[in-house]
Amino acid sequence: MTEGLGAHSTSRVVQVGASAFRLEGDRALVELSRDFVYPLEVQAPGPAQPVRLARVEGRFRAAASAFTVEARTEEELLEQLDYRLTCEALAQDEAHAALHAACVRVGAGPVLLLGAHLSGKSTVAAALGRLGAQTWSDDITLLRGEPVGVRPLSRAIRVRRDAARLLGIGAGGPTHRVSPASPPAGWHLPVACVRVKYCAGAETEWIRPASTDAMVALMESTFGFAAAPPQKLPHLVALISHVPVFTFTYDAAPLEGARRLLELLEAAR
Repeated sequence: MTEGLGAHSTSRVVQVGASAFRLEGDRALVELSRDFVYPLEVQAPGPAQPVRLARVEGRFRAAASAFTVEARTEEELLEQLDYRLTCEALAQDEAHAALHAACVRVGAGPVLLLGAHLSGKSTVAAALGRLGAQTWSDDITLLRGEPVGVRPLSRAIRVRRDAARLLGIGAGGPTHRVSPASPPAGWHLPVACVRVKYCAGAETEWIRPASTDAMVALMESTFGFAAAPPQKLPHLVALISHVPVFTFTYDAAPLEGARRLLELLEAAR
């Protein structure tokens, strides 16, 4: 739906799962905004939440009540906006949990890679892809409770320039994008959930934490958990009940670390 607000502005309602957002302001930015990725059936939306798009002194800005993002280019802004609106919608989704996790299909099946910002999660996912695994998602994976299943949100993996060079894929800018593989439709039972962390000078560590520690790690990696724990917790409990959770700390080049992770996953089967 589009309605004019003036010669150089417009608005458009975007549906993301059960949430609706009204993009307002700069006509070019609103019209360039693409369909947002959220692979669940569209539910009846509530009132549209306003998001203002504008050019501000040579930069680009999107502002909503819950967030503000700025970028140097239109493409960068729309990519960040896509991600932020998806996260906002996922946090409000009561039917599923959404994990801040990559999903990679190795020989035995899908593996979830959890990790905080700058933990090396995306780099490990890209390195596993270089070793023949199918990288289904880089940052967001939906989780269903009973029966347990995951559904990756496919989007380009962003690997920092230094890590890209170590992976042998090169990068002309500060980050390099790696296209994900297309996961088969439907939900998939993961074979393992691994919390990865790169730590310079640390010894390689592979442990299976106590269930309480594993639960804390999952809660920290779940969108919207603090706002709606009763809705999200059953999904996490089901995951821990059916899928082994590990912690993998490494100090190695990305490909070497990924090879070691594959060896450890195989030994843990």
